Parts: sequence; C-alpha cells; structure tokens
Amino acid sequence: MFLTATVLINSCRIIVPAGILFSVSPSYYIVWLAFRSLSVALPSKVFKKGDEFLWSTYQRVVLFFFETLTGANIHIGGDLDVLFGSAKNAIYISNHQSDLDWIVSDMLAIRQGCLGSIRYILKNELKMVPLYGNCFYEHGCVYVKRSRGQFNQERMLMHLEAMKKRGNPGWLIIFPEGTRYDPLKTSSIEKSEKHAKEIGFTVKPVDVYIHFRRIDVRDVPNNEDGIKHWLHQLFVEKDRFVSGYYSTRDDEQQLFLKQFRRSQLPWQSTVPALVAWVGLTATALLTPLGRTVYVWGALGGTIIGYSLLLIRKVS
Repeated sequence: MFLTATVLINSCRIIVPAGILFSVSPSYYIVWLAFRSLSVALPSKVFKKGDEFLWSTYQRVVLFFFETLTGANIHIGGDLDVLFGSAKNAIYISNHQSDLDWIVSDMLAIRQGCLGSIRYILKNELKMVPLYGNCFYEHGCVYVKRSRGQFNQERMLMHLEAMKKRGNPGWLIIFPEGTRYDPLKTSSIEKSEKHAKEIGFTVKPVDVYIHFRRIDVRDVPNNEDGIKHWLHQLFVEKDRFVSGYYSTRDDEQQLFLKQFRRSQLPWQSTVPALVAWVGLTATALLTPLGRTVYVWGALGGTIIGYSLLLIRKVS
C-alpha cells in the first residue's frame, strides 16, 4: 500500500506541473496575440521588448517547476565573470544528453538577466507543436531541416541577419549533437528504468553541474572546414572534461567538483510569474466568457499558427 501511494504521489509530481504548463499556454498565446495586434502601429522595438518580457515570464514558470520546486542544486563553473556580468550577444553551444537540455540554458540565461532574449535553432518538426510552434518563430527562433540536402543555408542566414538587427543582446542556442534520446533504443530505456527502480521511487533534490566557457568570436574559424574541425575538437575536450565527473577515483572526481560553485535562484525569480499566469488562467476558466475565449484561443491559435507557418515557409 505504501509503495502504491508513493508511486501515485510521484506520478502527480510529473503530471501536475506538465498539466499546469500546458493549461497556461492558451492564456500565454491569447495575451501575446493581443499585444501583437496592439503593437502593429507602434515601433518594432516596442513589440520586441514586450515579446521578450512575455517570453521571460513563461520561462520563469518553467524554471519554477524544474528548479524552485524540485530543490535542484545548481553548480556552475567556468567563466563565471562573464555569466554574471552584463548581458552580451552570444552563440550558445551545448552538449545534448536529453530533451530537457534547453532548460539548462534557461538556468544560465536567468542568471545573466537575458532570459527573454534567448532564441533557439530548432528542428523543423517542432513547428507542429500546437500554439508554441508559431510563438517560437515569432520570438525569433529558427527552424531547420536536418536531413542531408534539405538544409536551407540562405534562409538560415536571413534569420540570423534579422536577429542582428533586433539590437538587444541575446543568445542563439544550438545543440550540434542533435537529439540524443532515441525512443527506438529500447535497451537503453530499459536500463534507465531499471536504474530508477534500484535507487527508489522517492524524488530527491538533484545536483546539476554546468560548466560555462566563453570563446571570443575572433578565435572561431571563418570557413566551413575550419568550423567543423574546431567544433569537433570542442566536443572532444568536453568529453574529456566530463570524464572527471564519472570517474571511479575519488581524487579525480573531487578535483572535478572543486571547479564549481553553488548558485541558488531566489524564489522571487519564479513564483510571481507562476502566480500571475495560473491566476489569469484560473480567472478565465471560472467564467463562461473566459472559458469561451480560452477554448477558441487554443483552437484558433493553433489553426492560425499552422497557417502562418505554412505560408511563410519558415524552414
């Protein structure tokens, strides 16, 4: 009985946050669309500022569940003076171990004060996500087709040029390794599930180690072959560095851990955004008119978003 209750409780810890995030998304889209409509006659920088503010508030809700609520212990190492300094334009290149690696970029961006101005290079399939697909594009994210022969370099350069013209410091986030999780690799999934059962069903605060390194753009090759070799070497160095964490020798592991320091995010950074979006959604759902606007916002927003992405040929 205790085991069954524990499993149910921990299932709720996953279902409830996911439910809240998805239930808030129509509210986000309706507010964003209303602001987009009102800002058409205003200077473009007004929309950009408002869009980044709204994006930031939603991402803070995400971080509430993945950092504040879980009690995750975030440890950051590397070029900390850059991370905790003033926001600057950057291309953020990261390893890609799971579908949740983008949350790590949120964790870093909020600490530099540029959470609203992060944008992603996204695989083309993500544009089909209801509501989010069009919001990603409007926010400045870039969709790419990764299959050989389908990558549109000219369109990519056009998007990058548009990002430069925005003027506000921001991060362009890319995961060169692509998706590392493959649902067809059942053996790997079974091993992960077995490990989860062995360590118990209780949810404990996790330790997340993030190593942040700044590379001056002048040190990056300016030709395709040079970029390929340079990027490959970066990931070779990354794998060598991470091996210290997985080392079975205590001295090597301790040497690795000493390079990091704890960085705790204050609850004020996430809770107000959660209260605002959940409160707005709950208020809408409590009234007949609010429910009508909510439902039609979700359905209409999805249809309009798909239509706009199809017309624009975004990838």
